[in-house]
Amino acid sequence: VVKLFLAVDKLDMNSVCDYQTALYKATRKSYYLNSNESHDWKGRENNLEIIGLLLADSRVNVNIQDENGWTVLNYAMHNSSKEVVKLLASHEKVDPYIKDKISGKCLLELKQSDLIGDAGKEKLIIICDRFGTPLDIIKQGDLEKIDELVDNDKSTRNHLLHLAAQFGTVETLKHVKEKFDLDFHRKDVNGHTPLILACLNDNVSTFETLLALYGPDELSDILETKFDEKGNITKHGDNIAQYCVKNGLDGILSALFTCEHSYEKTSEAQRVCNNTDQENIDPIIAKHHFPWNQENVYEITGVTMKQEKKKYLCKIHKLYIKEGLHTQENPESKNLIELMSMQGERLAKQKDELITLFTMVLPKYEAEMEIQKCLGTSLPLVNWKKATAEKYLSGGSVVLLMLLLIWRIFSLFLDIFTDSQVTEGFHENSVCAAPVEYKNASESEENCHTKVTGWQRFSSSEWNGIMGVSIFHIILPFLVYSIVGILTMKNDETNPENNSSKTDAPDKKHQNGISRVFTKLIPNTIFLPIATSWKLFWYQRKLEEVKVETPLNNIKTSLISKYEGKIKQWTRKDLLNFLIEVGCEVSFQLFLQTGLLFSHSVVAIINLAGTVQEGELNILERSSLTTNVPQAISIISSIYSLTRAYMASKRRQKENALDWKASVVLGFSLLLEIGARVCSICFFLHLINEEGKYEWYAGICIYYIHILIMVFFHIIFLSPSEMTNAESKAKFILRNMHAIILNSLCSFFTYPGFELEGTRGHDSTFVKQVVFYTIVGVENIAFSTIGFAHGYGKLMLPDGTSYHMSSTAQYWAQVLIVMAMAAAVILRIVYYRIHPAQPAIMPKLTADTIFTDARKEDKQKHDVENANTECNEAIKAEYESCNFCGQIFDHIDDLNDHFGDTGHNLNDNEIKIIMRAR
Repeated sequence: VVKLFLAVDKLDMNSVCDYQTALYKATRKSYYLNSNESHDWKGRENNLEIIGLLLADSRVNVNIQDENGWTVLNYAMHNSSKEVVKLLASHEKVDPYIKDKISGKCLLELKQSDLIGDAGKEKLIIICDRFGTPLDIIKQGDLEKIDELVDNDKSTRNHLLHLAAQFGTVETLKHVKEKFDLDFHRKDVNGHTPLILACLNDNVSTFETLLALYGPDELSDILETKFDEKGNITKHGDNIAQYCVKNGLDGILSALFTCEHSYEKTSEAQRVCNNTDQENIDPIIAKHHFPWNQENVYEITGVTMKQEKKKYLCKIHKLYIKEGLHTQENPESKNLIELMSMQGERLAKQKDELITLFTMVLPKYEAEMEIQKCLGTSLPLVNWKKATAEKYLSGGSVVLLMLLLIWRIFSLFLDIFTDSQVTEGFHENSVCAAPVEYKNASESEENCHTKVTGWQRFSSSEWNGIMGVSIFHIILPFLVYSIVGILTMKNDETNPENNSSKTDAPDKKHQNGISRVFTKLIPNTIFLPIATSWKLFWYQRKLEEVKVETPLNNIKTSLISKYEGKIKQWTRKDLLNFLIEVGCEVSFQLFLQTGLLFSHSVVAIINLAGTVQEGELNILERSSLTTNVPQAISIISSIYSLTRAYMASKRRQKENALDWKASVVLGFSLLLEIGARVCSICFFLHLINEEGKYEWYAGICIYYIHILIMVFFHIIFLSPSEMTNAESKAKFILRNMHAIILNSLCSFFTYPGFELEGTRGHDSTFVKQVVFYTIVGVENIAFSTIGFAHGYGKLMLPDGTSYHMSSTAQYWAQVLIVMAMAAAVILRIVYYRIHPAQPAIMPKLTADTIFTDARKEDKQKHDVENANTECNEAIKAEYESCNFCGQIFDHIDDLNDHFGDTGHNLNDNEIKIIMRAR
């Protein structure tokens, strides 16, 4: 048929259909015949014969281009067989210099990397044989022909490396360099080195290979070479990086931004420039990267402001950190980063690579300064600095940590100081309340009456008793600190591997005697809270410094984990100190001092409410003079310490999953619990006295009886699931006794549920909290009911006068107590409703007690048996399910109907293996 058409004289052989001539169509058909899996050899022979017939016709134009600018030979080079390429290349009118529209290359500029597979090399050899030149031989990558070319013409030897850099592959470049020992610094007539020619021709692979050959002191080609707009070398122009930005050589630019010590087995996010001694470089990596130059590392000092020891960086980092390639300005007064910021999103990848290069070896502040050198205060600076900050972990402020440490120490000393001041006031009151014959001559009656401490309420012995109990509770936490510290030091000496405070300690011989007292004993006993807070701050500061100063590329997760573990460890110890302070001192002082100020506060509130009768005004005026500022500060400080310890415990229980809303609700709930508790007991202690005098000794008895009840409560609700088979219940209770006592001491106002290190079974389960708050609620209601129903209705003011509460005032006092208790319960419910746990956790309505015979191993075995029983029952039910959509059916026939309706057809063997259990 083709022969018949060619016989027609007036036939247009070059007419196009979809930009393709008849010859182009025939060539395209050869592509499909070659890729056909049916091996149509006859079709291939016919196709080659048709192409030959068309080429033999003088009317055929073999150089017509399609829509991509490809000639028929261009298409054949990429898609057809070598037989078709040979046939087309043999035509006398084929033009090999026509460039396509996609790559801008002609046939002679094609490289093996542009073509697919080994067949590409064979096609290049065909083109080289047809249009053969030294350039063509380099492009086709035929190493044997390159050797023959040099043997036949020695003059071509000097140009081979330049040609290989422009148009060759890495394999060709390495062969030429090693075979003929060519100097890669040699310049051609235009002053171009092979590295510069590889850059100008956008040959990224050869550029990277040549760049790796350069030593740390051989970077003049990059630093000093300037280019004009056409790529010619000039004295004043763009440096190599700026030229790449302007001319779209993004691959070359990426090579200039890639750390020399990166290798393909390392992800981009983990690229790390070598910062160890040169002797410690991994020889495998060094061989992989630098086969021709093993001395690839240079020494640079003072890279970071805080690091005095030497760092060894690659030459790529030297280009920027030491030589400042990015800060060089072109004739337009533009530096590299300014030019890049003007390109928009085109160079987003290269921007990230340059920032990564800086952040590999510089702390955050210095990396940002390198950017700021180039952008000044321009708007792009914000964007670049933001991208730089993202390469580092977001650390907190060390200043904030220091302020928290100062506040912690200040609140501790404030609490102790105010309690000491109040206790000293108790002593002064006892002196004033003493009989006249026992007073000192200097302590006249007039001096006592000028004081506003309210000494008239109690006798001297009573004030001495109050003072003694107060002193005991001020000293008690320090005694417990000393016991805990001594036990800890003893444990550290017995088990050195458990020593959590090991630092660069001096030699043991320097820690004997007095120095050991000051360095070990005192900080770990009476100053244990301060030492613990300091240790916690120290590790927090170290963690923040690592986060801020160490790039993500160079971060050591083991170091982060180490510091985070130390922070958790010292946070637990700091919380333990808080609990000791709250249980041994804060809780009691809050109870005692609110009782002493209670009557004055209640009468002041009644006065504000406007229910005071005219005859009682003088009493209120006198009582206003007895305000005790240290007592008020001590109460506020105690409430703060109690609230903070409780909130810290809750955060630990929830593993910091406690957002600000839940914290606020929980805090208000705790304040209402404290208020209801104080009012209930203090009203009782005042109203049961005929004169309204505060029965402080009864209050102390109530306090310790409640603590004793809580000891039994915590023992009863100690979960035995954590008890091993080797332990008896008595030993298990003794092992947890320190946690039981501490939890009991902290349980006067609210339920703590603290888990101490080495103890289990004290978690705040729903039932345990319900029982606790039921006990406290019953106590509050009982005390307030007895006080208001059977009391005398009087409150003794600090000056010794009695104030009789009206029935209206008593009624509203009871209402407010009940409202506070109800509001606390409501806020607890709200707290659990807004708790961040997803999905919502339903409360467990059962609780293990010490009497439950369920050890840990027995419980696990019981759970397994239950699971097996449930599984067996489910299997006996014999539900049928679709393997595709999971729908359940009661019978196999319904399942088969489902398969037919939905197209989920299965054969008999597949039906047999379908899951039969729901």
